[in-house]
Amino acid sequence: MITRQCLLCSKGFLTYPCRLRRGDGKYCSSTCADKSRRKVKERPTKDELVALLDYHTFAETGKMFGVTGRTIKNWAKSYDLDLTIFC
Repeated sequence: MITRQCLLCSKGFLTYPCRLRRGDGKYCSSTCADKSRRKVKERPTKDELVALLDYHTFAETGKMFGVTGRTIKNWAKSYDLDLTIFC
């Protein structure tokens, strides 16, 4: 096995040489691999998202980040925000 460093979190991990030949073995976990595939790498914090949604609709906020309004709703759900106060 070969020791590698995660491209996202810089954590060390072991991988097989065959995975490197396939182009895999770049990330230490599926969580890091999933985060690397995101369109928006740095999401707003909970407080920033609340501040934006106080003055803008979901669609307007989505345009600021280059995503849809539905994506903004999903981010709000992941922060356990009550979506009814923003309607």
